[in-house]
Parts: sequence; C-alpha cells; structure tokens
Amino acid sequence: MQPVRAPAAAALARRLRALRRHEWPERRLTQDVLASVLGVGISTISAYESPTDPKAAPVERLDSYARFFASRRSYEAGVGRLLDDDDLTAEEHRRYEALREELLELRQVALGQTPDSEPGSDQPESFWHFPDGHPIVLLCGELPEEERPASAHPRSFTYGELYSYADVDALIELYGHIRAQNPTSQVSFRTAANMRTEDSSQHLVLLGGVAWNNKVGRLAARLGLPVFQMLGPEGESDVFMSREGGERRLFEPVMTADGDELVEDVGLLVRATNPDNRGRTVTICNGVWSAGVFASVRVLTHAALRVENEEYLRSRFSDLANFGVLFRVNVNDGIVATPDLRIDKNRLYEWPE
Repeated sequence: MQPVRAPAAAALARRLRALRRHEWPERRLTQDVLASVLGVGISTISAYESPTDPKAAPVERLDSYARFFASRRSYEAGVGRLLDDDDLTAEEHRRYEALREELLELRQVALGQTPDSEPGSDQPESFWHFPDGHPIVLLCGELPEEERPASAHPRSFTYGELYSYADVDALIELYGHIRAQNPTSQVSFRTAANMRTEDSSQHLVLLGGVAWNNKVGRLAARLGLPVFQMLGPEGESDVFMSREGGERRLFEPVMTADGDELVEDVGLLVRATNPDNRGRTVTICNGVWSAGVFASVRVLTHAALRVENEEYLRSRFSDLANFGVLFRVNVNDGIVATPDLRIDKNRLYEWPE
C-alpha cells in the first residue's frame, strides 16, 4: 500500500467504504467477504476504508474492486467472486470501465499525482512489503548456554529475553523495517525453538545459520536449495557449499593471517514459496558469522543501497517466486559493509541460473 496525502486520501477511502456498504445494501457485504474475494486480509480492507489513516490500494486491487462491483452476480447467496471479462455483459463492462476510471483518479489524488500520470507508474513495492496483510513471523537463533550473558537467565535481576537471542542486530534492523513496510499486518518474532504450530503457514523470515537456528537447515532441505551450510574443512566454522552438476563449490569467510579478525564473511538471501502454504513466503537471511546475517538483512534495508539492490533483484529474477543470492560481505574492524549486488565480484552464486 502506498503512502497517501490526507485529507485527499479520505475521498478514496470513503468511496471504497460506500461501495461495500451501500452499493448493495440489502446484501450486507462484510469486510470479511470482500477480503476473501480480493485475496487480502481483513486488516487490509479496513486500512483501505479508514477515515483517519487510509492506505491507497494498488492499481490491481482497485481493478478488482471495479470488476467486483460492476455486476450484482459477483455476490450471490453470501458468496463472492470475480467475474472474467467474458462473463460480463456489455452494460456490466461499461460499469466496470467507468468505476475503474473513477477509482484510479481518486487514487492519483490520494498519492498527489497529476491527473495525466500513468496509474502504473508508482514505485514497485518493497521486497519486505507483503500486500496480502497476513501475519509475518521472524524466527531467530538462540545463543548456546555457554555463550549467554548472566542477564539471559530468568533469575537475574537484569534479565531480558533478548539476551538469549542470536543475531540481535539483524533482528532489530529487520523487525523495525518490516513493521514500517506493513503497518496493518501483525509482525512478531520468536526463537526457532519457540516456533508455534500456526507460524508454519504464515510469511516466515528465518534469521541466522544452521548452528543456532535449526529451522534454517530443515527448511532449506525442504525447499531443495542448491546451496547448503556445513562445518568447514577443519571443523572451525560454518561454510556454504553449492551443488553444481554433481560438483561442490566451497564459499568460506576470510580471516586475517593470524586468524584473529574477520575481514570477509559470506551472506545468503533466499526468497521462496512457503512449502506449508503456497499463498505465503519463506525468506532466509543467513551468513557464516553474524556479520553475514546482518549484511543479508541490510542488503534490502540500508537507505543508501536498498533501492538499487531491489532493482537488481527485480531485473535479474523478474517475477520469480523462488530465488537466492550468495554474496561477499566486507568487514573492517568489526564494521559490516552493505554489499552492492550490482557489483559482479560481490555476488558469489545465484539461482536460478
């Protein structure tokens, strides 16, 4: 949903609310039914109709509104549906075209666009925006007991639950960004060990590697990813390996000569269809070390590079639902640099080919 200008945005919200409540008053069309027809959550319909904080529906959603309300046959016996073009009568098609034009003009006003702006000229939606309004769950790793500070233990006077979490920098960065991109969605986070039954069918975001987040390895196996994570050749740390034509390629971090400092990590970003619910997604933000995990988040949240990196992913993978990128992450005295995916040498491996 696009940011809008009040009070101009209220006109579109009022019109959408009026269509639902007064177009067929005898049929009592609820937000629940309309949400089901349009394939969104009830909270999304509520946001479209909000008189105080409305959100502008995307062009394709307004097209569906116009198509639905063009014919009374769209809602019969308490069941709603979207009619195809071939199913609309000539009169219904004229109604559809007129209503669509009206709604798109109201949308342009709400977004502060000129009347002759192209309706589809809006900025593409963010990688971290989930327009269906369904819940988003971030699953994080846990620090091993021996690495947790005293404040991670419930009996401590300074106890805090997050002290037991791994990759807290990545969690804080991403949680705030996803909340901002999805203001009407329920966004929550928990450790993978505390994953709930209902979480598996939502939009899932997994943070961290297989050592501290066991859900990453299991989901990666179910998704059939061409890369996997394992202990390094000497058993000293995790590394990434790819399966290519029966051969394996190794991707590992770079340390200083004395092995005391990390200078280059490896990050992994994956977007795939949720195997437990084809209407939801799975996103994996992973790394060999925490630097790689943090960078895999910053790739698409960093103010100076997120737009450029999103444009690269969009041009490279178009509208594919399943893809991934393995990339270098430069680290300088503990400072993690955000990778620019447009630079060839930063990308180690990507799929589909």
